Amino acid sequence: MSNTNISYHLVRDNGGTGVDTVTAFDPSSSTPIYQTDSRHPHWVAILEGLQNNDPSVLSLFDVKKGLKTRVEKLSDRVSWDGENVLFDGDVMDTVIADHLKRCLEAGVNDYEPVVKFWEKIASNPDTRSREQLFKWLRSHSFTITEEGDILGYKGVQGYDPETFKSQHSGEAYVDGVYYNDYIPNKPGTVVTMPRSKVANDPSVACHYGLHVGDWTYAKQFARGAVLEVHVNPRDVVSIPSDSSQRKMRCCRYEVVKVRDAESKRPIATVEKPWQGDVGYVVDDDYDDYDEDGYY
Repeated sequence: MSNTNISYHLVRDNGGTGVDTVTAFDPSSSTPIYQTDSRHPHWVAILEGLQNNDPSVLSLFDVKKGLKTRVEKLSDRVSWDGENVLFDGDVMDTVIADHLKRCLEAGVNDYEPVVKFWEKIASNPDTRSREQLFKWLRSHSFTITEEGDILGYKGVQGYDPETFKSQHSGEAYVDGVYYNDYIPNKPGTVVTMPRSKVANDPSVACHYGLHVGDWTYAKQFARGAVLEVHVNPRDVVSIPSDSSQRKMRCCRYEVVKVRDAESKRPIATVEKPWQGDVGYVVDDDYDDYDEDGYY
């Protein structure tokens, strides 16, 4: 099997190990022999590149260079300085590098969601909000969606998806309809409030804003179901310090579905079961929490 400059040899189930191997030969390169196997994080892309006669595929054999090559193809805002991935010329925060490492270890081959995530963080209009968001991201191994949004959690009242409500009363809009009460959180709806009304001082505890937590925080305070919600990084306003960076205040989130366990994936394939049974999780360990007026 060959193209203009490269020939390669593919061995399926090499030695009965269940591992495929490929060796590529490029006499025009300073490193003429390239070899890897199906455990490589870019395995699928390497095979596609060889089959499509794409000479740039050789850069994928080196994991670090391969990451650079694939990410730079996704956005002109991403570049490489020889050591670091840059976004708009600035070195990316280590939390992004750590997330990329998780993606590699999980065998993720599509980095477009990560680039979307970077771009949405950059679109947050408040520098302090962006800085606080990184504190939340560093607090645990987070999950993003294929659209580059943060997968978070929200504990609500009730077990019937038609009547899920926020823990505390307040003002918000649900699909554009104004509420000044306990806020409906039916899967498939979008909850919003004016960004200007969300408290942006992280040192002030229990203040105005739409609250979204990590799994531990949401489950601890649920009086019924724990919901998966999606937050655009642009809409994060503050990370209250009183909760050890386990929750955020935002101005918008989408209610997706009920969860009975935390997502462990770096990138989640999203299912939105607006129709049919979304199930529920019972939490009998709820202790009363005084945060009246903030939801």
